[in-house]
Amino acid sequence: MAKILADLLEGEDMEGGEGFCDTIYNNLKNHHRSAGPCATLTLLKLGMLLSDSADNRLKHRVIVAAVEKCHEVLQAENVVCVDNVVVCADNEVVTAAIT
Repeated sequence: MAKILADLLEGEDMEGGEGFCDTIYNNLKNHHRSAGPCATLTLLKLGMLLSDSADNRLKHRVIVAAVEKCHEVLQAENVVCVDNVVVCADNEVVTAAIT
């Protein structure tokens, strides 16, 4: 049986035969953009990219230590690294201007 559109909007996989309207297409194209998608979407799948409209951060659904989690995707130019480790200060990634 084909999934209903509401399930697709929550992150469920398609099985074929579903109606594919502009609302579903745009939601997928925009990586399920909403406030707190990792907490609010109920049918998340591994590998999904989720765009958080509350803080403009991109999350990736992965398995860490046998537990599914959303990890933030680093989105910064000119990231400062020391000994191949990203430098952070006050919970923010440190970046440097390129001159």
